[in-house]
Amino acid sequence: MINKENYRRGSTSNDEGEAEPWLITYADLFTLLFAFFVLLVNSSDHNPEKFEDMKASFEKVIDKESKSALAQERINREKLKEQIESYIKEEKLEEQIKLEENERGLKIEFPSNGFFASGSANMAKDSEKIMAEILAIFETVDYKTFKISTEGHTDDVPIKTARFTSNWELSSSRAASVADYLTENGIGEDRVKVAGFGDTRPVVPVLETMSDDEKRAARSKNRRIAVQLIYFKEHF
Repeated sequence: MINKENYRRGSTSNDEGEAEPWLITYADLFTLLFAFFVLLVNSSDHNPEKFEDMKASFEKVIDKESKSALAQERINREKLKEQIESYIKEEKLEEQIKLEENERGLKIEFPSNGFFASGSANMAKDSEKIMAEILAIFETVDYKTFKISTEGHTDDVPIKTARFTSNWELSSSRAASVADYLTENGIGEDRVKVAGFGDTRPVVPVLETMSDDEKRAARSKNRRIAVQLIYFKEHF
C-alpha cells in the first residue's frame, strides 16, 4: 500500500486532529465538577459517609453526561448514513455508489470507470457533481470532525505510460485527486489522508479459470475509488 501520510499538508503540532466533540464536553464538565467536588471536601467536616455520598453523586453525573454525548454521536452518524442513502436512491445511483459500514466508520465507494478516464487521474465532470452532493450532505450533519481516507484501487492489468509507471502510482494519484477536491471545497487538510492500493485488494479476484467476459467483469468491479469516513482517530 502506498500511504501518503504527508498528504495531510495542513498538519502542524496538532497532528492528532481535533478532539471528539463529546470528549471536549466531557473534559469541561469533568474539570468543573472536580473543582466543585474538591471545594466541598475541603469545606466539609471530612465525614466519611458524606464523602462517599458526594463521590457517588459525582460519578453518576459524569456517567450520565458521557452516555448522552456518545448517544448523540451515534445519532449523527446514523443521520449521515441515512442522508447519503436517500441521495443515492433519489438519483438512482445504486449501481454507482456503494455504502459499507465497517470498524473504521462508513465507506463510500465509487467505480473508477465513472470517475476517471482510462489511465487518467483527472476527475470527470460527472464525478465532481456527485462529490459536490456528498460534500453538501457532510455539511448538514453536526458531527463534522470525522477523518477521511481517500483510497484508490486498480485492476491487475499492468500500466506503463509517460505519467504512470505502475498501478501503485495510478491508484495513489486518483486517490490524491479526490482528496484535492475535498480540501478545495471545504474539508480541512488535517482531516484527509491518501492511500493507493494498486491491484492488491480486489473485490473479485481474477482467476485463470474465468472466461474472458468474467475477467472483464471482475476487473471492472476492482477498479474503484473509496472515500472512507473514519469515526475513531486510532484508525486514521
